[in-house]
Amino acid sequence: MSPLGRLAVHELRRDLRQRELKTVGLAMVVAVTIVTLILMLTDTLQQALEQASGRFIASERQLVSPTPINPAWLARAQRAGLRTSVTAEFTTMLFAGNRMQLVSVKAVDQNYPLLGSLKISNSPSGLLRSVTSGPAPGEVWLSPRLQSLLSVTAGDRVELGDRTLRASQVLRLEPDASLGLSAFAPRLMMNLQDLESANVSGPGSLIKWRALFARQKVTQSIAMLTQLEQWLKPRLNPEQKWLTAKVGQRGITRTIVKAESYLRLTGTLVLILAALAVSLAARQYTEKQVIVVALKKTLGMRGSEIISTELIKISLLAAAAAMLGGVLGYGAWLLGIRWTTTLLDISRSDLMQMLHWRGPLLGAGVAWLMAYSVVLPQLWRLRRLSPTALFQAGKQHSGHHLTPLLVGGGMLILFSLGFNRDTTLTLILSLILIVLILVGSTLIRLLLQFIRMTGTGAPSPLRMGLIALRRRGWQNAFHILFLTTALTLLATAWSLESGLIDRWMTQLPADAPNSFLVNIDAADKPAIVQQLGGTSVNDSIYPVVRGRLTQINGQAVRKSIKQSREALNRALNLTWSIRLPTDNRITAGSWWTKADDQALDRVSIAAHLAGELGIKLGDRVTFSIADQTLTATVQSIRKVQWQNLRPNFYFIFPRGGLNGYPQRWMAGLYLTPQKQAELNEIVRRYPSISVISVSAIIAQVRTMLASVSAMVELLLYLLLIAGLLVISVLINASRPERILEAVLVRALGGQRTLIVRAQIIEFGLIGFAAGLLAAPASVLLTQLLVSHWLGGESIVNTVLWFALPAIGILLNGLLGYWQIRDVAAQPPMRLLSSTQTDTG
Repeated sequence: MSPLGRLAVHELRRDLRQRELKTVGLAMVVAVTIVTLILMLTDTLQQALEQASGRFIASERQLVSPTPINPAWLARAQRAGLRTSVTAEFTTMLFAGNRMQLVSVKAVDQNYPLLGSLKISNSPSGLLRSVTSGPAPGEVWLSPRLQSLLSVTAGDRVELGDRTLRASQVLRLEPDASLGLSAFAPRLMMNLQDLESANVSGPGSLIKWRALFARQKVTQSIAMLTQLEQWLKPRLNPEQKWLTAKVGQRGITRTIVKAESYLRLTGTLVLILAALAVSLAARQYTEKQVIVVALKKTLGMRGSEIISTELIKISLLAAAAAMLGGVLGYGAWLLGIRWTTTLLDISRSDLMQMLHWRGPLLGAGVAWLMAYSVVLPQLWRLRRLSPTALFQAGKQHSGHHLTPLLVGGGMLILFSLGFNRDTTLTLILSLILIVLILVGSTLIRLLLQFIRMTGTGAPSPLRMGLIALRRRGWQNAFHILFLTTALTLLATAWSLESGLIDRWMTQLPADAPNSFLVNIDAADKPAIVQQLGGTSVNDSIYPVVRGRLTQINGQAVRKSIKQSREALNRALNLTWSIRLPTDNRITAGSWWTKADDQALDRVSIAAHLAGELGIKLGDRVTFSIADQTLTATVQSIRKVQWQNLRPNFYFIFPRGGLNGYPQRWMAGLYLTPQKQAELNEIVRRYPSISVISVSAIIAQVRTMLASVSAMVELLLYLLLIAGLLVISVLINASRPERILEAVLVRALGGQRTLIVRAQIIEFGLIGFAAGLLAAPASVLLTQLLVSHWLGGESIVNTVLWFALPAIGILLNGLLGYWQIRDVAAQPPMRLLSSTQTDTG
């Protein structure tokens, strides 16, 4: 090892006994740990969420077609290394002895499902088993309701078309069960090989074919699927659709998208605080090194040798921090995936396959970048100064207070781009922080001026606290500013977390409808309502008229407006209602009143459909209903919560607006297990009614929401750790000066309690000021991120206006007391010795 290398190692060992370098090293370790963990966790969880959401369509991609899938397309996907499966869905009659029932059939091949599993049992209430393949040839699986309707048990024979098949298992759950209302009949699953011999798919049969695609392993590149999509889409006809999990199941789309957005956002906020903590700690170290550099120059060392020595020291420290932080981050990641495997039902081996080295590598890069970008520039500036100038600078402790801000901002941009690759988010956060710094600096300056004019007549501890706050004006100003930034980011993340989770969970409340009754005849409605619960059911039952939107303001509706919009490609469920449905909100116009009863040609339209079709208040829309037409004027536009599984409608008319048109009724109900048992009796008594049970699907979605909520809370805890680190570093910056103050007060006969109270008051005032500034800043930042990035309604937490000042007082006061508790407890001579060690 070279002489400079040995000197650097020796100095590093010596300097590690000092608080400043320990703080730099600790800040680096924590920053690297957080960066490594966040990157590994978010990358893994995003892939896990993608895989888990893919289970809602039993694959990663789907091709839906009204005609059989082209075998050449499947062959190409297989040559590309993808797994494939084919299913066919249709409706037909099933016979069991002298009973018959309309059933929804799904025929699957031996590869189905590609993702997820099927849940089966030997009896409707038997022990659940998970299997990864469908029925064998010659067998069928029946849903519990279908078994009950036909009085069939395991082993009985049923007739499907020209085939007699054995009902071997009860189908309790399929991964890609629809969340919509299209599955009007109970489910039967069969093997695709039996489809042709059953002879139920003749000319004119309405069969929905699906081709499922997925990678062999989750570690393979997603580009395999992208390339297949790019090759396949130009070859599809208008009736064929290419689906992902986010398109195939719109009920969970927004939850997944917002979860991914929150992961990236919270990770970025953690990076900001980590960069800020290291910048502040490194600045304290470089200020202390001013005297050391002056001594080295006095002893004859050249500037280049000094820089080389410091470079080796910082490199060794960064390497150690990178290794230790990487190990801690990896260990925390292993703990994190334990609940991921449980909540998302993903095997540990699959999650381990998702692991890659972007997190540890970027975490190590964080350590070196922080070290070189903060420490070396200031030391480089010192190498040309004379020893005399350096001694004077060291005594003044001038430093450059803006350096942590500038370096922290630069690291923020680099980290954010490397972390989430979202330039827009990075620029938004950077601009917000710049505005916060400018506005906060002005307000803090006014606050300090106010303190200078007050406090002289206050009691001794308060007066000492105010004097100390005034004397360390700029130091405390930056303390307030950095603490404001930390509290703002913490409050923003908490507001987003609480607001988003509340909305996600309210999408599926405890009484969310788990059964849908459709095709109810008007004459049967009173008896069914009475049997299911009387008048309480009336709020959940709606009339339904089938109609197709044909004209807007007299102009024919063109499918070219949006090919994928179902409202233009099929007949719609139209309804009338006196009251505005639950979870609907008027965004334009007004709901009808009794005065509007005579104006029957009015209609209310869902907001997102109105936006896509360019429909405004006062526009005239025309529908084709059977062989008649109906024209109405748009009176209101509604925001609809489609994720709550309640009956929702694109168009709602006033009472009497649909008179004269054929009507049926539908209901979305929450039924207890006891009431669920009555459904089969209702179906037997009223054969025209179809029942759709979504209990199992609701359980799946709730599991997804629980996993997302736990993940979001974990990231919030990590953000809190980063915020506490920033506060700790800020408090440590004033420790040497506080020691000298304590020595003087103790030497003049001051009591320990006086020193402690004065310092707690000072820390409390700093926390209070930071909380006051952080409250409006966090509210504005939250609204901006929600409205322009996460998408959604505003999140208002009025409690922050009162809580943040209190939180600032508690956090800064308690941490301040903890870090300087020994200052007032030790004798003056020992404090002086400690000061000499810290400054030496």
